[in-house]
Amino acid sequence: MLWHVDKTNFHILGSVHVSNRPLPISAETVRVLNRTTVLAFEANFDAAPNLAPAHYKADDSLSKNIHEPLVSDARRLWLELGISREEFEGIRPWWAAVRRMNA
Repeated sequence: MLWHVDKTNFHILGSVHVSNRPLPISAETVRVLNRTTVLAFEANFDAAPNLAPAHYKADDSLSKNIHEPLVSDARRLWLELGISREEFEGIRPWWAAVRRMNA
């Protein structure tokens, strides 16, 4: 999403991107980027993101936190992708959905 700060040449470009697929960029965004003289990033590209909040602690699991038959359906879909059962059990529902969507 591209925002323009009124009465300035300042733009803010933001996204939530969790896929290995290329992110489509609008023609307007390309136009703004082509005119850019200073570009700053808020992300540290030298460090991997902290995914600890996406995982359960050792004594908890996904199947303990969502109801059947959702657990069975989600596990079946997950395993069809060739992703391990251990990973499935160790992650929170929102991260399971993101991983499934991106696979």
